[in-house]
Amino acid sequence: MIGKVQRVCCVCGIRLPDERREDLIKRGCGTQLGTGQVLFHCPHHPADEILKMINATPIFQTGKDYRKYANE
Repeated sequence: MIGKVQRVCCVCGIRLPDERREDLIKRGCGTQLGTGQVLFHCPHHPADEILKMINATPIFQTGKDYRKYANE
């Protein structure tokens, strides 16, 4: 398939299963924002950790590395 996107967790950077967007949301691996954007994450991350990553300033690091510095 041309143009296929590999989805990763916005918090820890791990690859998510190769499923449709709607299926990932049903499994708890996606949060739909008010703008229509879907933010993908692992289902075991707490809501406050996901919200912290939504509001974080983007930098060129993996989520795992960024999370170490965001807690300071």
